[in-house]
Amino acid sequence: VFMLPFQGAVIAGTTDAPCPVTTRPRASDAEVAFILSTLSDYLGVRVPPSDVLSAWSGIRPLAHVPSANAAGSKQAVSGGGGGDTASIVRDHVIFTDPDGLLNVTGGKWTTYRRMAEDVVNDAVASGRLPLSTRPCLTSDLKLLGAQSYRPSLAAELAQHYRAGAGAGTQGGHARLSLDTATAEHLAHAYGDRAHMVLGIAERQGLGAPLVRGLPVMEAEVVH
Repeated sequence: VFMLPFQGAVIAGTTDAPCPVTTRPRASDAEVAFILSTLSDYLGVRVPPSDVLSAWSGIRPLAHVPSANAAGSKQAVSGGGGGDTASIVRDHVIFTDPDGLLNVTGGKWTTYRRMAEDVVNDAVASGRLPLSTRPCLTSDLKLLGAQSYRPSLAAELAQHYRAGAGAGTQGGHARLSLDTATAEHLAHAYGDRAHMVLGIAERQGLGAPLVRGLPVMEAEVVH
């Protein structure tokens, strides 16, 4: 079980149990109770269900490999089946169909770049891509917002749009002012693209908080 601070609250999880595949998975009462019970044991105080603000669930595909090899295995994959998921690997698995189709299965959102890298490199090594193709470059590519990001960005945003300095108007709207919490949120969530969000806020007058008490602004929905 993990606990992550998030916007004045705590995200706690997670469970790992077999389930039917549905378009709208929901956290069961038993799963919520398990997490709360485990948290209570760890914290030494009872965490009641009334403390839960929301709960959600997702379905993660797991690749069942007989030899339980980790990522990059070339072995065929069969359905997990059964009710025990403990023996199923959490990494992704690469395998080739009899007709030569290269597949990747399993894995998770947080390792999507490693999955892509392994598949591309496997395709190059096996001759499915031209020999002139370079190995996958994803490890050296920056994500959107990281091109000119710097640790001082939040402070720079707060200084430029400092709260209380909003006299006058901008495009028919009150000039935007930004508190420290909102500046830190935008810098963390958007990197150097925070300026794009703030531009929308200024031009369209969408600088108000989307939810009272949280640093998320209306312009983020438009962006």
